[in-house]
Amino acid sequence: MNIRRKYDNSGRATAAQSTRRRIVDAMIQAFRMTPYPDIRIEDVAASAGVTAQTVFRHFGTKAALTIAAITAGGDELDDIQNAEAAAGTLDAFIAALIATQQQFGDALAKMWAEAHFVDGLPEVAAAGRAEYLAWLRRGIQRHLPTGLSEPERAMRIAQVIAVCDTASWKLLREDGGLSPDDALAAYADLIRSTLRAGSAQVQPDSRHSNGFES
Repeated sequence: MNIRRKYDNSGRATAAQSTRRRIVDAMIQAFRMTPYPDIRIEDVAASAGVTAQTVFRHFGTKAALTIAAITAGGDELDDIQNAEAAAGTLDAFIAALIATQQQFGDALAKMWAEAHFVDGLPEVAAAGRAEYLAWLRRGIQRHLPTGLSEPERAMRIAQVIAVCDTASWKLLREDGGLSPDDALAAYADLIRSTLRAGSAQVQPDSRHSNGFES
């Protein structure tokens, strides 16, 4: 048995994995800070301490590297949006939503804005969105008021999904002019208020036609 050969192969594999991780981390930072068309592989390579040829050898294309970076970020997001947060207390659920916005809000908004630049990224982003919505619905349903009809439950879930969206947080922070801390506090308050509101059912009013008073 060639123990030295096995040791060498293991060492090479570990080194290659470490190199890939440095490149991915460098791409994550570049993607957060730089418009996608302006990201240069040479700059990513320099940040990772490797050559551009090494980046291409590991990932092949800029698009493939970008998807690897988005996937790595998604794994970190899954650690926040876990089953325990969805099945736990309302405080734990809201804490996970706040952590999502604190750590990934800007990156998620940028990813959706630039997905069309990257081959394969719209599909990856859509799959991630579907997983998030499934997690979000599980969490919301645990904390809805009792006694709601099925149409009311469906409306309330849709309302909370809208409130929880990254765009809502960005509107609070940017258009609302709130500091990041105040925006996150307002974001949490909106989630709680929407969950705890009274009946969501809209009652018909004979004085109105198509939403306007006659």
